[in-house]
Amino acid sequence: MSETTQSLKKHAEEALERLETFRDELKLKAHLGRKEAEEGWQKTEKFLNNLISKIRHFVDKIGGGLGEAELQVHLGLMEAKDNWDVFEKMFSESLNEFRAEAGGLEGKVDLARVRAHLAKMEAKDFIESQQKRLKETLSSLKAEVNANSSSLLGDIRKSVEAIANSLPK
Repeated sequence: MSETTQSLKKHAEEALERLETFRDELKLKAHLGRKEAEEGWQKTEKFLNNLISKIRHFVDKIGGGLGEAELQVHLGLMEAKDNWDVFEKMFSESLNEFRAEAGGLEGKVDLARVRAHLAKMEAKDFIESQQKRLKETLSSLKAEVNANSSSLLGDIRKSVEAIANSLPK
């Protein structure tokens, strides 16, 4: 046998061994699983039987009282509806009052805005008139200073000439 054939045979035998081991493990797990499943079913069946018994007992107890409970629920719903109608009416009235007051406030806010705008315009006019008055006053003072300084310079010149003339030559 060639080396390749031997290698191929070896790999095939290893694969066969693993496959047989896997089969045996699955068989064991299935057997154990059946046991676990049987135990699980017994526990589940016991739980379900207990639950069915409790529900039957409950149904037997409420059989006659169900009509009474339905009536109480219906009466409670009717009372809640009546209370809702009263609440809705009060809410609607309060909302209308709020809207009326809000409308009045809106007018007052608009009036305040107009007044603020007018005050701003008046302040602007006042500032502009004061600026104009100050410019005119400043211009007048400047002219007066120029005139006084020219007159003063003339007087100083005359005084200097008089002193110069009085000096011996």
